[in-house]
Amino acid sequence: MLIRHGYFVKNLYLKNRKYPITFTYGGAHSIKVLLKKSSKKIPPVKGNNDISICRAWGTFKPSDKVKQYFISISNNELPNEMVGNANALDYLKNTAKSVERIHIDYFPQPFKDFIHNVRSELYDVIKRTVGIFMWRCGIPDGHDPLFNGGMSFSLDGKKWNMVPPGIKVEVHAASILQTPQRISLSLKKLINNAEDQPVGHQLYREAQYLRNTNPRISIVVAISALEVAVKECISKLNPNSNWLVENLPSPDVRKLINEYIPKLLCGTTLERVLPLPKDLNDTIRKGVQIRNQVAHLGRKAPSRESINEILSAVQEVLWLLDVCSGHNWAIEYIGNATRDHIKQKMKSKG
Repeated sequence: MLIRHGYFVKNLYLKNRKYPITFTYGGAHSIKVLLKKSSKKIPPVKGNNDISICRAWGTFKPSDKVKQYFISISNNELPNEMVGNANALDYLKNTAKSVERIHIDYFPQPFKDFIHNVRSELYDVIKRTVGIFMWRCGIPDGHDPLFNGGMSFSLDGKKWNMVPPGIKVEVHAASILQTPQRISLSLKKLINNAEDQPVGHQLYREAQYLRNTNPRISIVVAISALEVAVKECISKLNPNSNWLVENLPSPDVRKLINEYIPKLLCGTTLERVLPLPKDLNDTIRKGVQIRNQVAHLGRKAPSRESINEILSAVQEVLWLLDVCSGHNWAIEYIGNATRDHIKQKMKSKG
């Protein structure tokens, strides 16, 4: 039996809906994921016309008992256990109008459990795929862009029916933009290598989301994102340091970036990426100071200009740490000034 789960997604831009991107996860359920631009028939989200779709599907084998529920839905017939349920009958007649639109709460528990498990598995794949996509494509915002998710099934791969609505899964995913072939290939490589969007980038996205509604918390989350990203980078460069990174209090994050990580990169082609340029380092110092004042002294948020400056600096350092972690493609998201600074150091070395 094929079951698919998809969401409309906003904030990103896919130029041509005729060229979707498909990823194969495989596994026990032969799961695949498709990213594409939505049809023009979909009404745009307020303030955002860039709507795309992320859909995951796979082959699942329900028990004989659960399969009978799917067969009943496909035939628009109430399952035997529900025929005598007056509430279900009333809901079908006055609200749902068809069996596939009856709320999941009216169905027997085995069916609900099966649907919940399948939806959770497909959603996790969607979330991971979109998270990697946003990270790889350098998309800084989109904290909660998934909406209007739907689920359907097919007994024969031809006729599709909706799965009864009502099972909810926490949503934090995104939409799709047009990518050149090289990005598509690197996306598949990240997925196949079991990579995930770094937690530092996820936290940074939350900081961006909070920038206008709660600027003080935005600064706190942004600096936390930087601290997490530094630990992630150190753990990747030196796996033996995992315990120390996770259990010991962190020293000044700038010290780790400017002094410790360069030692781990010594002798590699990346040894000139760090330390940070002076302007970038000064902005990070400013961000850490403001975060400490907000978190420990309850100070007010700085000006909007300062917040934007600090968030931009944090994002720049996140990309630098990605480069240090072996993701060479991240260099394309680093600002020209920082890139020129690195090139200058490379020349001085030569």
